Amino acid sequence: MYSNPRHPPRSSSSPRTPRSGRSTFGVERLDWLLLAAVLLGCGSQLGCSSHAAPPVSTAALEARFHQATPPQGTGSGASSGLTNQTDSAAQTDSAAQTDSAAQTNSAARGDNSAVQNELDGVKCQAGSTTACGRFGRYLLERGEAQDFPRARAALRVGCVDGDALSCAELGTIYAEGLGVHRNARRAFSLFKASCDADLIVGCVRLGTLYHRGHGVELDRARAERLYREACRAGSLRGCANLGELVEEAPQADTRIALRLFARACEGGDPKGCHGLGRLYLRGIEVSQDFLEAKRLFDKGCEGSYLPACTELGVLHRFGRGTPVSPRKARALFEWSCRGEYVPACTELGALYLQGAGVGRDHGQAQRLFELACSRGHAIACTRLAMMFDIGEVLPRSRRRARLYFERGCDGGSMMGCARLGHLVESGLGGPRDLERALQLYRQACNGGYETACRPPALQR
Repeated sequence: MYSNPRHPPRSSSSPRTPRSGRSTFGVERLDWLLLAAVLLGCGSQLGCSSHAAPPVSTAALEARFHQATPPQGTGSGASSGLTNQTDSAAQTDSAAQTDSAAQTNSAARGDNSAVQNELDGVKCQAGSTTACGRFGRYLLERGEAQDFPRARAALRVGCVDGDALSCAELGTIYAEGLGVHRNARRAFSLFKASCDADLIVGCVRLGTLYHRGHGVELDRARAERLYREACRAGSLRGCANLGELVEEAPQADTRIALRLFARACEGGDPKGCHGLGRLYLRGIEVSQDFLEAKRLFDKGCEGSYLPACTELGVLHRFGRGTPVSPRKARALFEWSCRGEYVPACTELGALYLQGAGVGRDHGQAQRLFELACSRGHAIACTRLAMMFDIGEVLPRSRRRARLYFERGCDGGSMMGCARLGHLVESGLGGPRDLERALQLYRQACNGGYETACRPPALQR
């Protein structure tokens, strides 16, 4: 999650794992006939004949899906009878890999990967369900919106045929809403099926749903077990997720979180670098070091992990570990917001509100705050409430301010709780309720918002 494009860019030095039964060029020896068809139809991409064969269509892939025989006892395309048919590098989720579909494509293909991917599409349409899974993962990895319907159709074929990784990637489509409406419950059933087939990637993604309570009841203990087992098995993303879970605990052992983040980052997982960078940013278990935090956020952002890009933008915005550059901050916030990382949309809205690195545009700021608030970002709700409460850039509306402060407070914004307490104490925008105001002030004070610890209502 939180990547744009969805998966980290591939390095030319990425290791390639040879596969048995392949020629020097990485193409199965029995595939030459189909390969010729691809070459004749490759169009301008490979500079060959203009008599291009039509691309593999969504309709054709859907037809293949309906021809496949669904596993018994499942209505979601997933089954406990799934097999782990993926390349060996993906099956082990080794310490050199991150939790992404990149595990199955670049490491298994030679220099002719473009031809091989198109060949998989032709083979899928011709009846190979295994090729459908590979082709769907290739389309998903490209991250182009127009590819998502074909990716979904191809992965459904692979999943129904029993390929655990196809089920896991299909679950990601529903979890992230890639070309479809988000459906956490369906994602849960697909991740669970792939995890039951002993696919580590599926177990890590299943853990994220338990961790956040998406599509299933919140169960942090279950998430911890899944992450811990995956981390022990060599999953870098499992280690990073476990570090995040440990850090969030009420009695957090940040030393353990530090070790887990460091292990994941050193292995190349961008989320691990982001977690480690946040510890350096705040000086937790290490000396506060903005330069090191920036280096780690840079590394995470290079891996297309959008929270790291957003944190990097904040450093550029305020000149921590780097010269002040609202222009660079804007570029990072825009990119991350387009990737649907909601906190980045809030930060971008703040730039428009202040006119920093961009022309001042209060209407655009309002739209971005409303978008982020509707997606559950508490800080955005509080900032929007402030705009209505102060009434300088929007018509003052204490009623709407009260509504958005309440949303912010419910989402964990202690400033939102404190400001809501003031409106409730004063009877602005709604009924006056001194007892509730006191509760809100105490909630904000206990949450670390010190201004709320000394309001007039608490001093009576």
